[in-house]
Amino acid sequence: MLVLTAADVISAYYIMGGRLLLQPVQSLEFYQSSAANISFLSLIIISGLARLLMFVFVISIAAAVSQISRKVFISLVADCLILFVMFAFYVYSYEYMLSSEGTLAETLDSRRFNMFEKLRAFLPTCLTQPYVYFEKFDYINVANYPFLRLTTCVIVTAAATVLLLLFAYFRFGNVFRILPRSIGRKNKIKLQRSGSK
Repeated sequence: MLVLTAADVISAYYIMGGRLLLQPVQSLEFYQSSAANISFLSLIIISGLARLLMFVFVISIAAAVSQISRKVFISLVADCLILFVMFAFYVYSYEYMLSSEGTLAETLDSRRFNMFEKLRAFLPTCLTQPYVYFEKFDYINVANYPFLRLTTCVIVTAAATVLLLLFAYFRFGNVFRILPRSIGRKNKIKLQRSGSK
């Protein structure tokens, strides 16, 4: 993702030039109503970092699920199912269409729109399209405090990533020899028993 983000910056520089790259995002039609006070360059960098965080989250899921079962196939299937469900929710809620008033299609699409608005505040897979957050640049109320939707999603994703990696780390064993001796000894005995079998 770092390489792709750098490639996006270089491509935008050659297409738009240095001056246009530093112009505010409101220069584009998609972001005319946006309240984001950032440039095209900042938009590309922030979006790249958000996607990088999402991929680290995917890695943390794989690490945590692999510690639940020793069978690789079961871990792989469980990991794929979790990610598929999250992406299915995201795709279903994001790809809505506006129809004429009073129709069933409009009711269903409005529900999908509302679902997307709720999901993009905390669902990590919404970070696959971080540009959506800058089109509206809106806030949500958390304990009567306004929080940017992108910030909320980043915080939730980062917290979930840390928890999943800690779970995988403590389940795996004393990799860096910083665990208490009792935990390290217990995991070492388990590994020895499984190795002998």
